[in-house]
Formats: sequence, C-alpha cells, structure tokens
Amino acid sequence: MFAGCFLRFHWNLRLPCPNPSTPRPSQTPPSETHPAKPTQRDHDQCNWCRAVTGNGEIIDRLPCVDDARGANRARVYISKQNLNMPRSSLRRPGQDLDLSRHLIDTDNLPETLSSGSLFGNHLPLELEIGSGKGLFIDNAASMNPNHNYLGIEIIAKYAKHSAAKLARRQSTNAMMISGNAEPLLANLVSAESLEAVHVYFPDPWWKKRHRKRRVLNESSILNLTRCLRPGGRFHFWTDVLDYFENTVELIAEISPILGVPIPEDKIPATHDLDYRTHFERRSRQNLIPVYRVRYEKRDR
Repeated sequence: MFAGCFLRFHWNLRLPCPNPSTPRPSQTPPSETHPAKPTQRDHDQCNWCRAVTGNGEIIDRLPCVDDARGANRARVYISKQNLNMPRSSLRRPGQDLDLSRHLIDTDNLPETLSSGSLFGNHLPLELEIGSGKGLFIDNAASMNPNHNYLGIEIIAKYAKHSAAKLARRQSTNAMMISGNAEPLLANLVSAESLEAVHVYFPDPWWKKRHRKRRVLNESSILNLTRCLRPGGRFHFWTDVLDYFENTVELIAEISPILGVPIPEDKIPATHDLDYRTHFERRSRQNLIPVYRVRYEKRDR
C-alpha cells in the first residue's frame, strides 16, 4: 500500500535541466511565476534529460525544471516505478506434463553439476541464476543447441513454470533446479567448468539491512569467477542503477580477473516477447532504463 501511495505521489516528479531559463525553439521566454512547460520536442533536444533517463529513452511525463533535488527524486521514481506494475498469473502445468527430465529439486542432485552429470554429454554449460518465468533459458536453449543450459530458481512455482516451458518444447539441452543458487555454485560446480553465467534483473532488496540477501554479493561473485573458464562470460542486467553501480564497483575491487564491464546494446524487439526476460519487457515498455554489461574472464 505504501509503495503504491509513494508512486502516485511521485508521478509528476520532474527532472532538472541545467538551462531552464534558456528559451527553446518551441517556447516563449518563461516568466518568473509561470515557467513554460517543455514539449516532447524540447525533451528530445535536451541532452540532460536524455542522459538522466538513460539508454536514450525519454520519459516525457517528467519535464525539466530548475530543481536540484529533482534528479535524486527522479532516479528513485524511475527505479521503483516497476514495483506497481501488475504481474500476470502463472500458467499451471497440465497434470499429464512430465517434468522429470526438466526439473530437479536439491535433494536429487548429482555430486557435481556439469554437462556430463546432467545431460550426458560434454557440451559447454551455461548457468542462469534466477530464471523467473523462463523466457531467457527457453529461447537461449532453442537458439543454441550446441550449448547446455541450467537454470536455478529459488521460488518453486517459477522453477516449475520454467521447466514446463522446456518440457512442452521437449528441450534436450536445458533443465531447471528449484533451490538456492549460492550454495550450489559454491559446493557443486567445479572450477573453470562454466561457459557463461547469466544474472538478469535480480531482486534489488531495497533496504540497506537486506542487501546481504542480494544474489550478487561478495561471496557469489567470487564463486562465479572461480567457476567460469578463462574467456567465459558473465552477463548482468538490471533496471536498478544503485544495484548496477554497486555491483560493478564490487567486481572491480574483489574480482579484477573478470576484466572491465563491456556494455551490451539494446536490441529492438520484433514481437511482444522478443526480450531477454519478462522483466526487460516490462521495463522497456514502461520506459524504465535498463543497464546491461557483460564480463569476459581473463587468462591468468
């Protein structure tokens, strides 16, 4: 309830412009008591607005004003706007759908998580932490049959939903684990055995005292670094700027072997589900900036 009130209260928050008193092509000079309201064309011509909203996307309901506090308020608004977005209900798998080849719980895991133990082959293995509704792992496994994909999802109903997607498509190179990724990565994945690790839109855990619960913390970053082969990739996307900046700084501090963050481009969507994940779809459709990077592990 509080989040909803917060968002409605901040609906008209405005972004600061460095030169608000300078007339723009579509404006008459504003007076002191009645400043002119910028148009969408004004926003498109304002580099400050473009920079604050990120990725070149303009949030036209946040007009420019000369307000030093506006920038911080706008960042909070942009980051938390998705809290009030409705989520569609999960489709229940049919009772006759066999999930035994695509869903494993933590009580039935092999001694090590590898392509050999899970898929019976030696193809490169990619790991997704926090698969959610399974859009990425389903699409990636379909487009890359020469790689194996393992998704780990801590919420059982989402792990089951993702596994059902794989089962309906009769995927032979992807499966889900229902459980907590951190101990599995620490104890069951061998060093330099992963081709890639994917973390997309993890829970930001907004409160400072809860940040130790974030998927990307000091321990998990060191573990995924250990598990990646030299040249292996780590993909990290989020729509929370604070989470993004903290993670990039932490990686630079404790795991320099991952190298420098390489920006990943936004790819235009050609249909309604042509996105990396459902969270990316929601963020882009609601004009929320998405921060995308990948790392490539260096040789020693």
